[in-house]
Amino acid sequence: LHKNGKPGSKSYMWVHRSGEFYRERPIVLFEYQPGRDHRFPLEFYKDFHGILVTDGLSQYHLVEKKLDGVTNANCWVHARRFFADAVKAASRGDPDTAKRSTAYQALLRISSIYKIEESLKELTSEERLKARKQSIAPLIDEYFAWIKEQALLTLPKGKTSEGIAYCVNQEKYMRVFLENGDVPMDNSASERALRPFCIGRKNWLFCITASSRSTPSGASVRFPLWLRRS
Repeated sequence: LHKNGKPGSKSYMWVHRSGEFYRERPIVLFEYQPGRDHRFPLEFYKDFHGILVTDGLSQYHLVEKKLDGVTNANCWVHARRFFADAVKAASRGDPDTAKRSTAYQALLRISSIYKIEESLKELTSEERLKARKQSIAPLIDEYFAWIKEQALLTLPKGKTSEGIAYCVNQEKYMRVFLENGDVPMDNSASERALRPFCIGRKNWLFCITASSRSTPSGASVRFPLWLRRS
């Protein structure tokens, strides 16, 4: 924290963890960095060959482009959140209208995919991949065909349009889990690993104060902690 210099500057805690299906010896690594530029994951994964499940930020796509042997897969939960937020907002007005919305229909389609995926968690990687191709792949094809139709009908504002744009733009990366049985649909395992920092963040907000670091005015020095996942 003392390296950052300016009061109020942002710091980032990155979490890197093994896939959720690697249960025998799961690995969770926390990496402090002063920023969220793509050079940080680029350096971390420079000797890595495999699949990175992340959210849809362009930093991660750059890692795939710049590192041979690295494939980027995107998180379905991040797509779902846009629609969940849209339904939540609409439900404050008329719940029945919310249930007829595009966002609600998107949630139903994604939920049906997750329901099948949940039933495959105890299978081997090979069994899971086979079952995905048989039962989930057709639903994925149908979902993306439908979402592209909605992109032509939905106004380009609001959470629903953001969710649609995310899915249309990230389709290639959201399909990766259909090609490898060890790849999860989302990076929720990383988010769970970040919970201690999310809980403690407010408590640590004033950890560097006038008593531990002098300032000309004697005021507190704050270093907000932000979180990144990969």
